Amino acid sequence: MTTASGAPGLRPVLHHLIRLHPGDEVTAGPLAAPLEESTTAIDHELELMAAEGLLTPLPHASGPTRFRRDGANHTVPLARVDPARRWAWLVDMLDWYLRRTAEVDRALDPYGIRSSPVYDRANRRTGWSPDRALLWLAAERTNVLAAQSLASLHGWDELTVSFAETLGIPLLRGGYLDDLGVTHHLALAARPPIDPLLLATLHLRLAEAHLAAQDHSSAVAECVLAQDIAAGVGGGHVQDAARALRARAEDALGQRAGTPPPTREHPPACDLPPQTPTSASEPHRPGAAGPASPRLAQRTGSTPRDVRRAVLAATLAVRYHQGHSIQELATAIGRSYDMTRRLLREAGVRLRPPGGRRTARTAPVEGQQR
Repeated sequence: MTTASGAPGLRPVLHHLIRLHPGDEVTAGPLAAPLEESTTAIDHELELMAAEGLLTPLPHASGPTRFRRDGANHTVPLARVDPARRWAWLVDMLDWYLRRTAEVDRALDPYGIRSSPVYDRANRRTGWSPDRALLWLAAERTNVLAAQSLASLHGWDELTVSFAETLGIPLLRGGYLDDLGVTHHLALAARPPIDPLLLATLHLRLAEAHLAAQDHSSAVAECVLAQDIAAGVGGGHVQDAARALRARAEDALGQRAGTPPPTREHPPACDLPPQTPTSASEPHRPGAAGPASPRLAQRTGSTPRDVRRAVLAATLAVRYHQGHSIQELATAIGRSYDMTRRLLREAGVRLRPPGGRRTARTAPVEGQQR
């Protein structure tokens, strides 16, 4: 048996794929994505590996058979694989999770407006009911979040943002509010051009999560950001939703002002690295130099850097007032201490003295391990 990689046999390639897989629980689907093999053949090979003690089969009520990857058991010497091919395999597995999550998102909200091009490739006719879609999310949630984290770690910003869009509604419907905060923060810390309406929607979903968690002041702050960004691009539906959500949060705080949302003075353009144009004749792959693919840029346009800087600064201000330190925030967004400090000052934050008293915190900052 040969595979698309040209390797003589499926087993050596599977050892590589299992090690590259973003999560510890594997199924045949993402492993088959990089290969010209059916999921049935992959499933059979996984069962043989489980019989040899290389994988641990997991009980399941429905759906594909799952296996836990035990690192101690994977001591089999691996054949030499070209690094470019290994990265291509990883991207194919991440893309498999992205497409499936887009299908789950479509099943839960068939008529929503989307920005990411993954929706053009996702299967529109899965026949999934909302209940089945949420069952899939419950089983694969840790793998999908691990896939987004890997994309963010490798600087594949287009993938990172697409995961945030596909995961937003499923995580909200499933009640995974902490995960929603993490996945959206990863997208907001990424540096590709983001569709302004999607950017506003990310903040709107964060506001919903804060409201569900009874963090009403943070919900108001996210609603203000969503309204400001949507107002600049004619996103009336996002503005209306943010206005209604903000009213609920202010009612809960007893601070309903009944006045229009404040406007923001955006600071000068930031010192983020300039985006290098990508030739339209060269298809963009995650990890390559340049911004999101030309296709995505044509569909969504770009968000001015001063807007992105203001959004990031305002988000940091909310987290800082919740009691997080500058170093914690810098680690979470992958920026330097001095850069994070400047952003806080631009947001009008009065900084605490070193070792100064913090306000109470109820959750770790998004992006940090719990």
